[in-house]
Amino acid sequence: DPGGGGRILVHLSLINAPHGKGGMAFRLVKITVNYSQLSGVL
Repeated sequence: DPGGGGRILVHLSLINAPHGKGGMAFRLVKITVNYSQLSGVL
């Protein structure tokens, strides 16, 4: 399940977001989601 690892990264990013660097975390989430979708297609 290629999406499993992506979801874990998303959860970590959401946990870290309130501690500042929220913009970076949000960007990482977007990148992770896109990568998970690509992995699912591949």
